[in-house]
Amino acid sequence: MSVYSIDDSDDDLRVVKLCYTYAELSSRKDQGPPLTRSDRSRLHSLEQLLCGDPLRRRRRHRRISTFVPATLGQGADRQQGTVTNVSCGGMFVVTGAPLTVGARVDVRLGAPGETRYVFPCVVQRLGYDGRAQGLGLVVDGTPARVSAWEADLSSN
Repeated sequence: MSVYSIDDSDDDLRVVKLCYTYAELSSRKDQGPPLTRSDRSRLHSLEQLLCGDPLRRRRRHRRISTFVPATLGQGADRQQGTVTNVSCGGMFVVTGAPLTVGARVDVRLGAPGETRYVFPCVVQRLGYDGRAQGLGLVVDGTPARVSAWEADLSSN
């Protein structure tokens, strides 16, 4: 059994930040405003790092194992969960949230007092990740980055 440490948590949040940056730049590339040369270079580098799963050849984005606490929101309803894997196209969240396939949900990632990332998602499947029941989610829209100050205000 592996031991989960604070350093692991920081690494997992770095993965979330990379996925956020990829999704934000991809959305800007598709919808505008135009990307700068620097942004195009960053997007290209992130595509090289995060896209494709050479072992399965069926995924557009590479899955990365994580252990990130999450809050799933549907309107005023909030449920806790844990993201056990993430990609630039979606994530698997271990949770007991009673959601159905096709439901829209906002997934908030990040610790209180820190910058949080909000990913708009749609439930694609109800499933089991080998350890626990959860939700297979697809990112559906441009994610947002919320400063620690704004995140703390919105949680009150």
